[in-house]
Amino acid sequence: MQARAPVAGLSGSSAVAPPPGIAICLATCCPQPELFRRQIESIRHQTRTDWLCLINDDATPPDEFRQLCDIVGDDPRFVIEQNPARLGVYQNFERCFERVPAGVEFVACCDQDDVWYPHKLETLCRHCDADTTLVYSDMRIVDGDNRVLASTFWVLRPPNTDDLPSQFLLNTATGTACLFRASLLKTALPFPPQVGPMLHDHWVGCLAMAQGQLRFVPEPLLDYVQHGKNVVGHQQTPPKTLWQRLAGKFTTSAAQPGSLAQRTQTVYTREILPPRLFAGEILRRCPGLPADKQTNLRRIASLDTSVFSLTWLLKRALAGNPKTLNIERRLAFSILWRRAMPWTLQPAPVQPPRSADLQPPVSHFHPAVTKQPARPVSGSLSHQVTDSVHK
Repeated sequence: MQARAPVAGLSGSSAVAPPPGIAICLATCCPQPELFRRQIESIRHQTRTDWLCLINDDATPPDEFRQLCDIVGDDPRFVIEQNPARLGVYQNFERCFERVPAGVEFVACCDQDDVWYPHKLETLCRHCDADTTLVYSDMRIVDGDNRVLASTFWVLRPPNTDDLPSQFLLNTATGTACLFRASLLKTALPFPPQVGPMLHDHWVGCLAMAQGQLRFVPEPLLDYVQHGKNVVGHQQTPPKTLWQRLAGKFTTSAAQPGSLAQRTQTVYTREILPPRLFAGEILRRCPGLPADKQTNLRRIASLDTSVFSLTWLLKRALAGNPKTLNIERRLAFSILWRRAMPWTLQPAPVQPPRSADLQPPVSHFHPAVTKQPARPVSGSLSHQVTDSVHK
């Protein structure tokens, strides 16, 4: 595994503070300085103060990374590490989760360019009772100049807290709005191998609902900044369905050969393979789940291999489902196309687990009281590894 160097943190310190109640996992990659500064300041002003912010940077170029470090400054509550090579958002959050120290009660995901309201952590913690594995809030949508685009994130569909199949088919728990129990990391790590554009919050949300229950706070607790560089943006108008796009294809004689197959392949890679993989992994990692959850997980894990699972999906497609924006319809079409014309499609690329080609992580630090300023990576790496909550 490629080694990671700490940027802020002090190994070998004898003065180790008690573990914080909350680990904030902030994944960065070339953040816009002003937006990043606003996000960091909003974390500093949280009314819940027993937190540690673990920043995992995904190979931001040196000059931009130096700006990032300067914004953080010498605040000991922020600990920065940088990946020598770019991994992408999915594996970057996995790296950040691996750094969560033992004894932490909650984990909060954080984007690099949003603005948290001062009571965000306090409110989420208050709503995360003993039966709740993950809680998430509403968000206000703003642009980079802080102009309000929408007063709520839930314009097109209702939030989902108890429909397990819908959570797998279309994620409801947006990462930056989430707080989950750190004990979930015991089964969440390592992440499943990446197939297509998989996201950390989808995996964590599926696992949290399978192992317990989700809870939704209808109050906006942050400003979600919508701009051209979002990994996942917010839609305010219903997306054009695959059925509508296909109607145009079939009525146009100039439709290019192979375009329908390519579109179907994209749906399969982006929207069928990830939930399939997640469901199979959860069945393997959590053998004692309730029978009804196991049944739903088996259906999702065999969506494109079982006639019974396909029939179940077709029934959902015909009934309609506002929680998933009727995604079942295009999933069913994609699977039927693959069965009818398999020669038109290519196998989906599967990214191997990091453990297959990388060395064990280094430089994990237990939260310590430190006066070391944030600085770019330099010098030799420490090989001290502390206990993590997921071990």
